[in-house]
Amino acid sequence: MARTYGTLRMGSNMESRVNAPLDARDKVQLKSDLTDPLSFPYAYIGMKTFVEEELKFYTLIGEDPTQISNWRLEDGGTGGGDATLDTGLEAKVAVGGIPAGKTYAAGEDIEGILRDLLDPLAYPTLTDPSVSLAIVGSTIFEKGATPSVTLRATQNRGSISPKYGTSGNRSGAVTEYQLVVNGTDEDVSTTGEWTKTLAEGTTFSAKATFAAGEQPKDSHGADYDLPYPGGAKTSPSVSGQFVYCVWSNVQDITQMTKEPPTTNKVFTFTFPPQTVANPEKFSIPASWTVKSIEVLNDLSGKYEDCIREFPATDVTRQDAGGNEVAYKDYTDNRGYNADSRTIRLTIA
Repeated sequence: MARTYGTLRMGSNMESRVNAPLDARDKVQLKSDLTDPLSFPYAYIGMKTFVEEELKFYTLIGEDPTQISNWRLEDGGTGGGDATLDTGLEAKVAVGGIPAGKTYAAGEDIEGILRDLLDPLAYPTLTDPSVSLAIVGSTIFEKGATPSVTLRATQNRGSISPKYGTSGNRSGAVTEYQLVVNGTDEDVSTTGEWTKTLAEGTTFSAKATFAAGEQPKDSHGADYDLPYPGGAKTSPSVSGQFVYCVWSNVQDITQMTKEPPTTNKVFTFTFPPQTVANPEKFSIPASWTVKSIEVLNDLSGKYEDCIREFPATDVTRQDAGGNEVAYKDYTDNRGYNADSRTIRLTIA
């Protein structure tokens, strides 16, 4: 029990308490244990004790062990020591987590500076959850049509970034989806998918109800901000585009058929060989304005104007709903049999 350093001062009552041992405890859990008389009833000057809480050694240097000022933080030891700044300093440049201009006073604990350098306190960026809705497949339809479409909602639980010990999700999972049609809540779904009839002018959106999220943390593990409380989020609305179709006889020179609906303003027709009785022909809504009609020159690979070969006549055609629509037929006027060729139509 002998020590190689320090001064042992026996109390005047030592003789009457010969059965009480000197307290030579070399380790305690908490720093507060040093000043607790129940922990050290017989502490003596020079006693050196390791504090697990701080991973540092302390030596008793004063008569009263219940005063922390009488316990000296020692240099050296496992993770401990009197590691402090002798003089104040200012960071001239940003290093690690220490910004330029940050100052430290004399006596500042080196451990705190290292933590600022290598493990600065940082906070996550919180992004709330969201939901989107899409029509599966094409969203372009012929006017007058009422197609059956599949609508599919996609959820995003938001984020906690960096996640700092969390799952990284801002909210909990979606508990239900609800389809909103023209602003009115309708079908509830657990999968976020619906099949509906789509008419021109109809709009859809999806409402997703998210469960409450977990508690965000900062980079040191402390609570940051508040958990997402849970609730509903509504997607932007979606709808179809309804357009008039172009007609042509590219599939069969003897009859006119509809081209697929499109929002393109340029149409390319590769006609089969024509005859006098069945010339090349295409038909567009009368409300459209023709910008150009051109033929592909097979030798040069360039398109050349041929609009005078296609005079227009007024006709009536039906859309997908059986409605009568004013059209104009553009018919080749060369008046003789001819080989296949490619015509390009551009709408203004």
